[in-house]
Amino acid sequence: MIQKQFVEEIICEYLNQRFCFLVGRGTTAIYLALKVIESKVGQGEVILPTISCTSPAQVVYYSGFKPVFADVNLTNFTLDIESLKSRITKETKAILPIHIFGHCSQMNEILEIAEECGIYVIEDAAQALGGNYKGKKIGSLGDFSILSFMGTKIINAGEGGAIVTDNEEFASIIGNEVSRLPCKIHFYDYALKSLSHRNLYHALADLLRVDNNFMLSSAFMAIIPFYSDIYIHEFSGDESTLRKIADGFKNLDADINQQIERAMLYKNLLQDDNLVHPVGWESEGVVWRYSFLIKDTKKLIHITNELRKNGINASNHYWSVADLFYNEKTYSNTSYICPRILNLWVDDNADRAYIEKSCEIILKNLD
Repeated sequence: MIQKQFVEEIICEYLNQRFCFLVGRGTTAIYLALKVIESKVGQGEVILPTISCTSPAQVVYYSGFKPVFADVNLTNFTLDIESLKSRITKETKAILPIHIFGHCSQMNEILEIAEECGIYVIEDAAQALGGNYKGKKIGSLGDFSILSFMGTKIINAGEGGAIVTDNEEFASIIGNEVSRLPCKIHFYDYALKSLSHRNLYHALADLLRVDNNFMLSSAFMAIIPFYSDIYIHEFSGDESTLRKIADGFKNLDADINQQIERAMLYKNLLQDDNLVHPVGWESEGVVWRYSFLIKDTKKLIHITNELRKNGINASNHYWSVADLFYNEKTYSNTSYICPRILNLWVDDNADRAYIEKSCEIILKNLD
């Protein structure tokens, strides 16, 4: 029978880190990192990028810290370094860079800033597991690194996450906190709450797409306290889940290489002046979604609908979390990216015919 400790050791070996704890999901791992930081320096502010799913910022809020947002760059949609610097105050306790869509944040610069300012780095590698940055594994770069095995992540076990660290003192505190994590709520309630949260986010994002002058943070902030129990809980996976995670790491490099090949096919086929492609993911060797910009915002909506009508997975719902939390609308790069970004799948279902069909639909509807 496969054991939880055995899988944690596999993760440590892959990332060349000493300590790993399997937990309920990636957001639980963020919560645990913040519990360590709270024990060391107290609560305060955590800087995150404006573009991600809302979950990391929500967990910062649930943990008693204040989410503070910095703009993203136009190159690969991760934290913009100058914006990050401008958001640091005496209350900043941590930076939470998110490797969105498999695009790695500028970790060397972020780590340098953190060291100069005496703040912690919580690396969210949930969408970039398997990649490399400057000769090191993504997921081994922060004071804490966060992994997720939920849903459609790079290793998809259906549930679970992990927190990884190389610091023995941090690991001791995390171990104590893990023992106090609440149980996962009943499956039916969990599924229903998760669906309602997703629908809430999509509905608000669509309203902001229609008219970005809407002030929706009061509605969002009034509701999100009710979702904390789906984000913070113990690892409840059975042996089947553990085996999926273990097998995922065994096959990770080969699977990532195939996803890179699919992403390259998208890139090569989607050559058009109306499109803006990200950079960096090829050298980092990981991609979770093939994500790019369509300059014409109306064409983005039309193309997304045409892809879905033809059975193609496509997503355009990543909106500014800063807008949802605080009605902050002044981040110039974020304002440009949000209504233009399109995500296409690179998993096993995306064979050559699927990708060629996707690209044909996109190029046809750009005219």
